[in-house]
Amino acid sequence: MDNLIKHWGSHPRFFPSQAPIQSIGFTEKKPDGWIRTSFTTVNFSIILRGGGELKMHGRKWKVEAPCVLMQYPGTFSEYGPSEPHNFWDELYLIYHADALPIFQQMRMVDLNRPVWPIQSADWLENRLMKINSQLGRRSQHGLADWLDRALQQLILDALLALAPPEMSPEEKIISKARRWVQQNLDQTIDWEALASEQGMSLPTFRRHWNESVKTPPAAYLNQIRIREARSLLVESAFSVGEIASMVGVEDPLYFSRLFRKETGSSPTDYRETFRYRSSLSG
Repeated sequence: MDNLIKHWGSHPRFFPSQAPIQSIGFTEKKPDGWIRTSFTTVNFSIILRGGGELKMHGRKWKVEAPCVLMQYPGTFSEYGPSEPHNFWDELYLIYHADALPIFQQMRMVDLNRPVWPIQSADWLENRLMKINSQLGRRSQHGLADWLDRALQQLILDALLALAPPEMSPEEKIISKARRWVQQNLDQTIDWEALASEQGMSLPTFRRHWNESVKTPPAAYLNQIRIREARSLLVESAFSVGEIASMVGVEDPLYFSRLFRKETGSSPTDYRETFRYRSSLSG
């Protein structure tokens, strides 16, 4: 198969994705010649066969099929096949530069890990065959919308198959504190005391919490309190006041304001709406 590329950026989207695919390309038996450049796009190169190396930021990563290799704007990259391989086969996905913060927000990109393995070559081949088959069967209407999601799902599934990365000591501390908060929603959370128990000052604790959880401690606490309250409203007969107390909010009026802010609905309306839907589905 020769080198192929298909451009999707101009195709109409009826259900737009935040990260629409711009181009898809295929290079068979990429020769033993390195690419040395800075990209203006976000690229995911799916290495199907062969291998080599990637160099960025003074670091080196081994590229061994099957795996994903990514490049992103503003970073000088050097990569290509190398011994014991003298080629690789590459399917590459090109996204606009604006997609980088979107992928980062979805945690589908880690700039400190630009290469990651795909656990099964058979899984990868079967998935790509299904995507290609669907492209041939679907009508042009909505085809680009479907492809946007199918390729994001491919990247996501490849990431989910990885073993969870080893947590740093600080991440382990925050994970432990996070579990404690989840298990003690009915209590008043003293963040300074919680930080002290973990051997941290409050500012240091907040900084590591924000880096790990991506949501400030107080906002996170409100989110999980409301998440638990939503379940209790639909699945239990407790009153709104009792549920407020059960999730650690003693003032029912404040609870109702907080609930509306998080969900756009009052607790009573939420209960009526979702109990009704539940009864219909039952």
